[in-house]
Amino acid sequence: VLLRATGNIGLDIESFDDDYQAVLDFGTAQGFTLPASSVQTAQNTLITSMKAAGAWDKMDAFFAFAGDQSDFARINWVTLTTASLVNTVAFTANQGFKGNGTDSFIKTNHQLHSATTLANSGSGHTVFFLDDKRTAGSNSFLAGIEAASSDHRLSSANGTLQRQSHATSLNDVSNWGVDRGVVGIHKNSGTDVLTHNETTFIATSYQTPTATRNVTSPVTLGAAVNASNFNNTRFSIASMGAPLTGSGFDNITDYVAALNTYMNTVSGSA
Repeated sequence: VLLRATGNIGLDIESFDDDYQAVLDFGTAQGFTLPASSVQTAQNTLITSMKAAGAWDKMDAFFAFAGDQSDFARINWVTLTTASLVNTVAFTANQGFKGNGTDSFIKTNHQLHSATTLANSGSGHTVFFLDDKRTAGSNSFLAGIEAASSDHRLSSANGTLQRQSHATSLNDVSNWGVDRGVVGIHKNSGTDVLTHNETTFIATSYQTPTATRNVTSPVTLGAAVNASNFNNTRFSIASMGAPLTGSGFDNITDYVAALNTYMNTVSGSA
């Protein structure tokens, strides 16, 4: 609950969404410094916007790394657990976390799918808001897995491993370019692997996915254990869960708009 002074009248009591209030309560219980009131308001709007978009109920994990308090920014809003920072990961207030592409990265402590997740071996999504310019070329991987020397990939029916990355080299799934913004990958049972940059779908001809690879170990962002070819971009937001797409954009447009509105509010549009 936010108490706001209103001059001679007294105090105006603003209630937060129950799920966001639970995040605040968890942060308090952990001894974390809570975000400034303006960031709390923006984060509450973000979660209500995700609900309006039909996206919140599809989430297994959601991290708003772009906040003004580094400890609070590591909270998984869905499971009320925290990500870990491995070695030297830089935090920039209201922008997020940035590793070095090799041995410093975010360990989400979240498995892409398990017996209790909405994502499964036949469908799922990962979406990121990447805050800074990415370097195009071979160092393009974004998400990894903790327990193996590999990038996180989605496997298609013909055996091709569709990588969660943004360059056209290394058999990557799409060219996401180098601009700041939202990128995502989705797979539905019986449909192609779909990738998008903001609300523009890129991949249209990939094989039907039948399984995922290395999904029972925690997902890492920005690097993986003993792996190479990772990009040292800054992660502002990360989500994982059930696919947000069906036969078209479905929840994508409003979800992407919610992420962009939040980022423009807390860090500006550039």
